[in-house]
Amino acid sequence: MKKLLQMALFISVFIVILLFSLFERTYADTFCVANFDCNDGNSATCDWCEKTAIGGICINRNCNDDIDCTTDYCAINGCLNTPYDSSCEDGDVCTIDKCYPELGGCYHVSAPDLAPCDDGLFCNGTDKCDRGMCRSHAGNSCPAGTFCNEVTDSCDSTPPVTSTTTTRKSTSTTTSVIGSTTSTTPPIITTTVQPLPGTYSISGYITGELVEGISILLSGTSSESSTTDENGYYEFIELASGYYNITPKMDGYSFSPPYHVIQNLTSNLYNMDFVSTKLPCVIEFMFDENSFEVELLKYFRDSVLSATPEGKELMKLYYEWSPVIVEVMNDDEEFRAQVKEMIDGILELIGE
Repeated sequence: MKKLLQMALFISVFIVILLFSLFERTYADTFCVANFDCNDGNSATCDWCEKTAIGGICINRNCNDDIDCTTDYCAINGCLNTPYDSSCEDGDVCTIDKCYPELGGCYHVSAPDLAPCDDGLFCNGTDKCDRGMCRSHAGNSCPAGTFCNEVTDSCDSTPPVTSTTTTRKSTSTTTSVIGSTTSTTPPIITTTVQPLPGTYSISGYITGELVEGISILLSGTSSESSTTDENGYYEFIELASGYYNITPKMDGYSFSPPYHVIQNLTSNLYNMDFVSTKLPCVIEFMFDENSFEVELLKYFRDSVLSATPEGKELMKLYYEWSPVIVEVMNDDEEFRAQVKEMIDGILELIGE
């Protein structure tokens, strides 16, 4: 068994080396030694020489990371996206506001408990922070025998009335031989009490190349997860007002946009949608997704490569470079034919 794993690992290394060496031979002029080799003449891009497993590769990239809370600029060896915490201020004294680029934007963590705050309600008394929310209340502070009026923020001697509907007094007179009788209908008063703030929901659809079974991660004021149904629909319900980040996750797929940021949830949101796109893979680009070749290599990956740390590193390297190589093959038929010829030979070794 040990010899079999060693042979399988050797074949995997052989595949990766051949693939990268073919790429290098065909596109040697895109490789670099120093940063000045990579200047593309475009002032909007940051140009640098990035060291990789197969040599230096020129990177020409716009440094804008589309994250509002970062300061983006070009440094000597690449883009820097520096967190800018002040841009994350949400005005909530019960949170400490921080910019985390690696998490996709602003996050608001709980401020110390018992810090003074104001939830906008008068009748529940003095407010204090509790686990990041203004929800600790001293209770009705009106003196005994008075009524708290939320509309006027006062303590009244009579019960508050939010809305009143009154009918006119009607009088009817009936006359008979004996005499007359007068009846009066009293006024009708209707009182409506304003409800306390409730909870909200977030929902949306994923469309594109995959819709069902995609994990949707909710983080921020509270953390939850959901999974899309057969129509790509997902939903989070009974959420308190606050900050939220919604991120879809599925191996082998990218999503547009990569996440949704909700700075302050104060109403139901119904259109938090995403579009899924399958990440390109060299083998699936060359053969049909359900072909024998793809199935053979998937079996080899799952049963052999994933069993060793070295194999997992090779898998990581392969998937990291696949989109780049696929993009080149898409534009260069000759290079694509060379790659296919090489992989055909490797498939023969694996199938033996």
